[in-house]
Amino acid sequence: MIKKISAFLLFLTIISSPLSSFDLIPAKGLILSPGKWATDYAINYQTSIRGYSNQETIEPQGTIRYGLLSDIEVGLAGVFQASRNRLLVDQSLQQSSSQIFKEAQAYIKLLFRSEDSLPGLLGTLKTSLWETSELSQDNKTWYKPFHFKTWQFEITIIKTEDPLVFTMTSGLLIQEERMVHQTPIDAGNLFFIQPVFHFLINDAASLSWGILFASSEAPKINGVLIDIPRNTVTWQFGSSYSISRFWAINFTFYADVSGTGSNSMVGRMSYEL
Repeated sequence: MIKKISAFLLFLTIISSPLSSFDLIPAKGLILSPGKWATDYAINYQTSIRGYSNQETIEPQGTIRYGLLSDIEVGLAGVFQASRNRLLVDQSLQQSSSQIFKEAQAYIKLLFRSEDSLPGLLGTLKTSLWETSELSQDNKTWYKPFHFKTWQFEITIIKTEDPLVFTMTSGLLIQEERMVHQTPIDAGNLFFIQPVFHFLINDAASLSWGILFASSEAPKINGVLIDIPRNTVTWQFGSSYSISRFWAINFTFYADVSGTGSNSMVGRMSYEL
């Protein structure tokens, strides 16, 4: 039982990390102008290898964004997830796969101050309106929805020194305790800092590179620790290109360098209506 729930906690931590955040730095501005609509389409591929366990995940995402005021943007996002797990147990290969509607998320962005001689300041609040958790035990699988159990708070500093744009995002991911198959699970909260440099090649194209520092609390089952707190470091490399005044694309690769064996690649396309 503990081993199965431990696997579930690892799964929960992976999908709830800042790397799965919906709003990567957009290719065309930080927030939308008042009255403007935009849609984002993304695919996130992630692979994680730990010991004799390998998990692959593909997540198509769709986001609707709206410029509410000159300094406020709101949005709704949905994520579908297809995953495959391979695990070597007692010299026997075990495989499983699942396809679920993973999450519906709402967010609000607030531009506290525009950039001038001082850096700009952007705040973001996100919550999961719906998130599906999965637990497998004794060849059975349970799916259970949760509402408003995950919250993420972010503050981003923006400073431009042409042709460079520097962004520094600090955030806290709060994962409230939840009951899965009559078992209280606390996946632990996570704090992260993400400095990124964006190099503006021209008015349409840019390159980015940065690093993500994340520190997560130890997960618990029934109040008992089942793992240690973890600090991770992930490199980030990306590129953005504005195809036209309406379309923009972005590709970002994340490479873990702290030994967790997790890497991901995100392709994103934005369309401003």
